[in-house]
Amino acid sequence: MNKKIKKLRYSALILIILVIIFISFNLSDENKNNTLENDYYKIVTDKKTGMFNIYIKKLNTYVFFNSSPMSSKILIKYDNFQYTLESIGNVINDFTLQDNKLVYTWGTKFIELIETISFIELDSYNIGVQVSLEIKNLDVKGHFIGIGVLFDTYLGESYNKPFQISNIGIIENEQYFSKSSIPNTILSLDNPNNPVIGVVFYPRRAGITTPDKIIIANYDLLLHEFWEFSFMKGRSFNSTYKRTDAAVGFVFDETFTNTNQSRSISYILGIYPIKKSEEEVTAANTDQQTDKIDPVSVDSKNAELKAYIEQQIAALNQKLKELEDRYNNLDQMDKDMLKGMELLNQLVDLLTEIDKLEQQIYMLSDEDFIKAYDNLVLMVEQLIEEVNQYLN
Repeated sequence: MNKKIKKLRYSALILIILVIIFISFNLSDENKNNTLENDYYKIVTDKKTGMFNIYIKKLNTYVFFNSSPMSSKILIKYDNFQYTLESIGNVINDFTLQDNKLVYTWGTKFIELIETISFIELDSYNIGVQVSLEIKNLDVKGHFIGIGVLFDTYLGESYNKPFQISNIGIIENEQYFSKSSIPNTILSLDNPNNPVIGVVFYPRRAGITTPDKIIIANYDLLLHEFWEFSFMKGRSFNSTYKRTDAAVGFVFDETFTNTNQSRSISYILGIYPIKKSEEEVTAANTDQQTDKIDPVSVDSKNAELKAYIEQQIAALNQKLKELEDRYNNLDQMDKDMLKGMELLNQLVDLLTEIDKLEQQIYMLSDEDFIKAYDNLVLMVEQLIEEVNQYLN
């Protein structure tokens, strides 16, 4: 009888391994849609928190503290309720790659958030990251909705000088800005005197939403008191466990948002060091000059323009078809993933039942054991059939 149980356990374990391999394969394929990169940087995302980190390829490092789940957060205030995205259960959350942009969708029964992340050219030399957040009220009545973004920085903390602020300089303690006092730039650099890497916050740059408040404080304190922060001049960034542990909070105060209405905010981050060389910029400018079309007749120009537009229409139609196929595949993938997890849970339950039978082997009569054993065999056969259908 022990041989029968061992054989049964072995069969169940093989099935679990097959399902795990299949799920892992799908997850690795799905993760391709969770990153965005160019020649210099890679944006890595976390669908639990809705946040991201920026990886500098040449230096093999990140600009924010890197953890899983990410310690940087998106925070929402919904009337008197305050929470981070990962603190709410039963949500829809996923990153997808669309037209060279990362699009994150998060939602509950009452609220939907869409985040868009993309690379942008800040100027001829600088590449940055632009982020937009749109929150829609799905409830049947209006609510006051606030948005917060908490950046967990770590650069410069070993020097106890984690930030440099325009018009102020290097800071070593807590800071609070609102309205007209909000600075143009905040720099988080690894070395205040000889920086190698860093991130630049641009809270007043044109085309973005200037926060109502910016708070620079100890990470734990800021995370737990984000919406009712009590500023204390001169307070250090120290925590119980770490000498300097600083963070930056962008606070977008609550505004009344009616049913089916949205509110949107956006921000831009720059990356230090500058990655475009003068040679690259000169080459790009030269290309632009050499690409100019010599003057030709009006008819010829019109013909070229029409041909170009027709090409763009064809390209757009093809892209729309690809996007439609992609969404269909994503829907199917979600169904496959749910089915795989369901089968996996059933297999784990089956192992538990086998363990129970093994523990009771000397307490059961032969008749009771055979009955229980036959029942387990039936369960295994049914699962084998379902798993075969799933894997094929």
